[in-house]
Amino acid sequence: MTIADYGKAFSEKITEPGVVEVTREMTHTIGGEPGLSIEYRFGGLNRLGLAHFVIHSDTLYRFEYTDSLECYVMGKPPHYLLDVYSRLVNSFHFTPGP
Repeated sequence: MTIADYGKAFSEKITEPGVVEVTREMTHTIGGEPGLSIEYRFGGLNRLGLAHFVIHSDTLYRFEYTDSLECYVMGKPPHYLLDVYSRLVNSFHFTPGP
């Protein structure tokens, strides 16, 4: 399967009527490998979900995060948790195995 196939299967699985709406799909790189991100909304409070997929050495990695847009880390300035999560994923690097 390609990364697009995994993304399509994920989108089809989560888009049950009245449960979830996929709002955006983005292709980019994660750790230097082709990646796919799917943003979705769910629940009565319109919570945000973000799933990342990347294939490295024939292994699929999936990272997922959900929160409301009001969640943030205290500090000056405060950082929204979604921004912190996105920065974390963008910092991933794959290293050669043994």
